[in-house]
Amino acid sequence: MMFFCSVSPPSPLFSLLVVLVTGACGYLASHIIQQLQESGYRVRATVRTLEDREKVKYLHGLCAGASHQVELVEADLLSGQGWSEIVKDCKYALLVATARPSRQLHDHEDKHLSAADRKDKEKEKEKEKKDRQKEDLVQAAVDGTLNVLRAIAETNPEITRVILTSSLSAVAAHGGNTQPFSELDWPYFDDPAVLPQAKAKVAAERAAWDFVKKLPHGKKFDLAVVNPAEMMGPARHHHHGPATELLCQLLEKKVSSVPAFILPCVDVRDVARAHLICMVNVETIGHRHILYADSMWIKHIAELLDVEFGPQGYHIPKSQELGIVTTLSSWFDHSIKENKLVASQPMVIDNSRMRTVLGMEPIDLKTSIVDMAYSLIENGFVKKTDKYKGPHQPKV
Repeated sequence: MMFFCSVSPPSPLFSLLVVLVTGACGYLASHIIQQLQESGYRVRATVRTLEDREKVKYLHGLCAGASHQVELVEADLLSGQGWSEIVKDCKYALLVATARPSRQLHDHEDKHLSAADRKDKEKEKEKEKKDRQKEDLVQAAVDGTLNVLRAIAETNPEITRVILTSSLSAVAAHGGNTQPFSELDWPYFDDPAVLPQAKAKVAAERAAWDFVKKLPHGKKFDLAVVNPAEMMGPARHHHHGPATELLCQLLEKKVSSVPAFILPCVDVRDVARAHLICMVNVETIGHRHILYADSMWIKHIAELLDVEFGPQGYHIPKSQELGIVTTLSSWFDHSIKENKLVASQPMVIDNSRMRTVLGMEPIDLKTSIVDMAYSLIENGFVKKTDKYKGPHQPKV
C-alpha cells in the first residue's frame, strides 16, 4: 500500500519559507521535494544540468496541488562558484546529494615492454587506478559538502538549520555484532569491509561536523544528520542503486539464483519524512539519526516478490547460491569478496532515536518492497507481462 503521512498540516506561513534541496533528480530527493510541497514549503532544488528538459520534467509534477512550483537551478557540488546565489533567501538547506569525482583516468600503453612485463605493468596500473578512484571518491564527497556549507556560512545567515544525508554505512560497516550499533558508532576507516562509497559518506559527514564546530558565533547554524539504511520504496525514475538493480534483476529473472546476502533497509518515504522532521524538531540539533526498519535476506525478498508477482506472470528466482560466487554481482558496484564482508551477516541496530525523537514508526518492509516493484513496472523499468494486473488489485 502506497501512502504519505504529512509532518504537519500545510500552513500559509510555510509558503514564505524556501528550502534548498541538493540533487533533485536523485531517488530520495524527489520524495523530499514532494513532501515539502505537500507541507506547503517553497522548494529550490539543484540539478546538474537543465539542458535536458525532459529528464527533469517529472520534478514539476511531484505534488499536483503544490502552491508553488519547484524552482530548479543548475549547480555543481565540486565547484565553489554560484552557491552564494543558490543559498540566498533559503531558511533550511537539505544536503541530499553526494558529489562524485568528475576527472577521467587514462592509461598509456608501454609498447617497449615484453608481453610478460606488460601484463605485470597492467596489473600494477589497474591497482593504482582503483586506488586513485577510491581517493577521488572520498575527496569529492568532502569537497562537495564543504562547498555548500561554506556558501551558507559566508553569505546566508538566514539559514538556521542544515540537514545532511549521510548513511548507515557511516555508522557500521558490517553485521555480526551483538551490541547494537547506535548513532555513537563509526566504522574503522581502514576496515576492509568499509567500501569506497561508505568511506566517502564517513569522510563527508565528519567534515560537516568539524566545519560547523569551528564556525565563529556569528556564522553558526544548526546541523542534524540522517543515516538511512538501504532505501526501498517507490521509484519515480530509474535510480541506479543496489535495491533498484536487485529488484529489476529478480523481476526479469536475469539470474537463476540469489546470494546469501542480507540488507538492512528502510522506506524512502520514511527517510524523506525524517528530513522534514529534523528541520523543525529542536531535539535533532547536533545529532545523528539512524533510519532503519528491518533487515531481510535477498532470498526472502525474492520469495516476497514471488507471492505478489508470481501469479502475474513474473518468474522470480528463489534458490540461494552456496559459497560467495553469485550471478547477482552486477547490482553491487563492488567485488563479491567485499560484499561478503559487508552483507553476509545480520546487523543488530538501535533505531530508538527514529522512534522516540523523530516519533516515527517505520513503514513495514514488505510494503516498501512491493511498492517499489510496482513502481518499477508502472514506470516502464520492468516490462509488463500479459498477466500483469497492476497494484492494489483486490484478491479473488
